[in-house]
Amino acid sequence: TNTAFIVCGDCGFFKDTLSLWKQKCRKKIDNILSLSNNELYLFRGNHDNPLWFTDNTEEIIENSQTIKVLKDYDILESNVYGKILIIPGAVSIDRSFRIKNLDWWENEGILKLSDNELQSIEKIDVILSHSLPYFTKLSKSQLEVLESRERYLGFRLNVLSSDLEIDRQYLIKVQSFVNASQWVSGHYHISSENILNEVKYISLDIMEFLKL
Repeated sequence: TNTAFIVCGDCGFFKDTLSLWKQKCRKKIDNILSLSNNELYLFRGNHDNPLWFTDNTEEIIENSQTIKVLKDYDILESNVYGKILIIPGAVSIDRSFRIKNLDWWENEGILKLSDNELQSIEKIDVILSHSLPYFTKLSKSQLEVLESRERYLGFRLNVLSSDLEIDRQYLIKVQSFVNASQWVSGHYHISSENILNEVKYISLDIMEFLKL
């Protein structure tokens, strides 16, 4: 009871899943949360329709008082954990196998702030993100195969490795501005914990729970 559950992206809102959520899931989950005095926070991953997490959040929430959508760079404040920064989005490495605007979106990635905007963010204690600056499970050969497929299909985007590196460098820059002591991510479907430069980076597996 009295717990806030936060889903670190890939909440399952793509294709026609929103109708299933509205018809069968939302009310049931809302009732469970209300009875236990808990809250559920959601932010987008690369496999969630960005529209439902920006302009049309009411599609997910409706009139629920226990289910909340977190937008890009929202900040939560906790008496125990301090300031928590939300950084949604990531690059889909399998985007060439997906259908545009159905289960893949060109604006799926991390929203990039300017240096001035990053400078305006106060000191952050914890970052909850979908991606991480220091983690990948792709080998060089796997990446080359995916990039070859994208070239064959005529993808009018940056090379996959370039997009991944742009995100990585951006997240490193974010850390240099906010100096968080801990990052938690849900993108890689692998459970791991690493400490680098005195910062703890945690990757959560599918359905893995972490108590901060």
